Amino acid sequence: MEVEVWQLRRDGAKLPEAELDGPYRGWLRLARYNIAGQVTLHADLRLGAGQGAPSALLGLTCVEVRRLDERGILLYGLQAEGWAGPAAVRQRQAWFCRPVQSSAGTG
Repeated sequence: MEVEVWQLRRDGAKLPEAELDGPYRGWLRLARYNIAGQVTLHADLRLGAGQGAPSALLGLTCVEVRRLDERGILLYGLQAEGWAGPAAVRQRQAWFCRPVQSSAGTG
């Protein structure tokens, strides 16, 4: 699904509305992964719909869907500091994802 994403935290702390980071535009992907025997939900924002599309933002692990309504999706999870592997330090992060309105069929 194509969305606009605002990051709601910096260094794990909630940001005031005037300082939100975004919007970033891309394709939201949610997937379940088995990491060390524990199933977790992972969220990525990609620059395209294809499998090899590069990331637009650092992904979230241990994701919880906190709200899903007509306005969008609110995701909470952990985000690595920098593009590091499994040993990376992870901070709390939240994303507000708003679906992009398709212009198909108009005109």
